[in-house]
Amino acid sequence: GSSAPTSTGPARQSPTTSLDRQQRAYIDRTSEAVTHYIEMRAMARSVQDDASTLIEFKGVDGIYPLFGRMELQQGLDFRGLLDKRNGRWGAVAEPSVLQRLRIRQGDLIRVGDAEFELRGVIQREPDRVGGGGQFGLGPRVMVSLAATDDTGLLQEGSLVYHHYRLQLPQESQPDSYRNALDKAFPNADWRVRDYRNASPRI
Repeated sequence: GSSAPTSTGPARQSPTTSLDRQQRAYIDRTSEAVTHYIEMRAMARSVQDDASTLIEFKGVDGIYPLFGRMELQQGLDFRGLLDKRNGRWGAVAEPSVLQRLRIRQGDLIRVGDAEFELRGVIQREPDRVGGGGQFGLGPRVMVSLAATDDTGLLQEGSLVYHHYRLQLPQESQPDSYRNALDKAFPNADWRVRDYRNASPRI
C-alpha cells in the first residue's frame, strides 16, 4: 500500500479496544490491512529476585508490525514468540530490561498480575520513534495484545494509548482518507497521522 495512517487515543469502550464496532468496521472495510497495539507505562519485576524497573509496556496483535520488521538478537523469528505456551505468555524486551532486572533469556518477569517468559531480546523495533505515547521513561517490554488483560493493568482510569496502523489501498491518498474519516466520524477524539508526520516531535 501507499501509506500507513495511525489513529491513537485513550481507552474508552473497553480495556482492549478504543474503537467502537462501527469505527472498527469502517477502517477494516476501507483498508487493506489493520494492526492494533497498545502502549502504557508499567513496572516489570524479576520473578527470580524481585528486582523491578519502570518500562514502556506494549501489547501487539498477530499482524504487528505490518510495516517494517521486528529484529531480535540471535536472529530469532518474532512470529509466534509471544504466544501462550504451556500456560504462559511470552515477552521480548530491550537489553536494558535484562540488565536492570538481572535476568537472561528464558527467565520470568512479572508485569501487573501476569508472569511472562522472556523469549527474545529486541535489537530493532520498527516503529519505536513513531509511537504515539512517546513516554521515553523506560525500556520496552512487548507482549501479545491478548495477554494484556491478564495483567490487570487495563482498568478505567489507566492511561493507555491505542494505535491502529492502516495499510491503505494503492489508489488511496492519505489526505483524502483523512477527510473521509473525519466526515464519517466528526466527533471521534482520535488523532490521525501518516507516514509523512509519523513523529511530529522530531
